[in-house]
Amino acid sequence: MFNLIYLELLKTKRSLAFLMMLLSPAAVVLVNSLLLINNEGAMVAERGWSIFWLSNYSMWGYFTLPLYIALITALLNGIEHKVGGWRSMLSMPLSQWQLFIAKFILAWLYVLGANLVLFLQVSLVIGLFTLVGYQGIDWWSLDISVNLAYTLGACMAILIIQHMVSWHWENIVAPLTLGVIATMSIVQVGSSKYWKYDPWTYLLMATNGANSENRLWAIGLAVGCTLICLVISKFWLGRREITC
Repeated sequence: MFNLIYLELLKTKRSLAFLMMLLSPAAVVLVNSLLLINNEGAMVAERGWSIFWLSNYSMWGYFTLPLYIALITALLNGIEHKVGGWRSMLSMPLSQWQLFIAKFILAWLYVLGANLVLFLQVSLVIGLFTLVGYQGIDWWSLDISVNLAYTLGACMAILIIQHMVSWHWENIVAPLTLGVIATMSIVQVGSSKYWKYDPWTYLLMATNGANSENRLWAIGLAVGCTLICLVISKFWLGRREITC
């Protein structure tokens, strides 16, 4: 399995997926940096750099990251949809289930990478603004490791669903359409009592530190949804192999 994941990683080394891992967080940081410049640093002067980090983290968590997951899963599975890629991979001594899990783990690693890129880019911006006269920062006040853990846990439900869709449909439009529609519904559903039934709201709840109970619920529901989808995928892929 480790060799298979490494092979999949090598296949994406110079792909659009790797480029999007760098550019998607950059878009969020750029927007918030422009807002910071527009108010001439008043927000940071009043509330410290933690508000800048939370602005980036919130925008990334409930809007950009779900769209990024839809795109990254479509791109990673799209590699095999081209030029008989599935036939080539499944000619090796491995099952569809092994390849499915390897690509799921690879997609999760790309999400991890994008989150780390977001932190590095925010750190770079803070460093640059500090050099031109803005106040310093207490990095320990940001709770970055905790926020990262919540994000990586809560995103698993979206990740497995988008992975299943992009695995099944060759057309990239299907997973992207699902991702856009579901992301647009986050704010409406997330503010209602029905948020527990929408996996896309788990990220919103996990990145909202105001309610610790909802954060824990979001993580638990995300893990439970992921396990259910994995069981369904195991049964589905097993039947397809028997049929073939």
